Amino acid sequence: MAKPSNMTDSFRLGLAQLNFCVGDIDGNCAKIITAITDARDRSKVDLLAFPELAICGYPPEDLLFRPDLHRRVKHALELIKQATHGITIAVGHPEQIGDDIFNSCSVLCNRQLVTTYRKHQLPNYAVFDEKRYFTEGDEPVRFSLKGAQIGLTICEDIWEESGPGKTLCQKGGVDLLLNISSSPYHKGKGKARRQMIIKRAKYYKCPIAYVNLVGGQDELVFDGQSLIVEAKGIIIAQGNSFEEEIIFAKVALPPKNKKAKPVGIRSVRTPTSLSKASVTELPQLPPCEYMEK
Repeated sequence: MAKPSNMTDSFRLGLAQLNFCVGDIDGNCAKIITAITDARDRSKVDLLAFPELAICGYPPEDLLFRPDLHRRVKHALELIKQATHGITIAVGHPEQIGDDIFNSCSVLCNRQLVTTYRKHQLPNYAVFDEKRYFTEGDEPVRFSLKGAQIGLTICEDIWEESGPGKTLCQKGGVDLLLNISSSPYHKGKGKARRQMIIKRAKYYKCPIAYVNLVGGQDELVFDGQSLIVEAKGIIIAQGNSFEEEIIFAKVALPPKNKKAKPVGIRSVRTPTSLSKASVTELPQLPPCEYMEK
């Protein structure tokens, strides 16, 4: 039976505002899998998003120059992929391709890698030194889930008004812009960040879901305050400050006419048939060479 034209689609979104420790690949992997299991089996989430570089922790700095880190991240990503029965997730991790290292976000669904987005805007000011480690990505990415087009961005991408978020919303016709972040705290940062996201949602005319890290690393602290904001700038869900939690919200999506595939934007689709099987016991990560030395 066809849905009346005045009805809106929706899906259940989760933002995993968690504390991930730099270098603790096995601990971070276990925490991600636990969150996936809970979000799928108890909260019936369709899409669960994790912060920037969640698998290795932020900021990994010179650990990124150690080959063993990338071997372990790849193995952890495979374990996480095997846990994605009946749910779609977006998770941040470093990605080495040849001599280049990218700050990436992979979308996983039903034990499959759907797509990987590579961060465009690399901050290199104040406490940030990302251009020392990472290569800039150059291709906007969107994926479809339950009929919705979702655009991917990472942290600094959304602070730049003319960045990939603008391309995805205005040319790519996305229904939701997702930003995974590890944005450090300073006095007044929470308010400034919230105002910026509201401004972007209004300007892009698109809902924005923003997930942020909590915890600390050296002199940096991360305050969470993850957000889901409607296209009119209304906050529909917000995480607490400095507290681990998963924020859930039902995101309503207005009906849209089918559009042609946009040029210059990679568009992929999540698997339509999702298994509801429970997560089985997964093998442990191999020994951590760089921690043993």
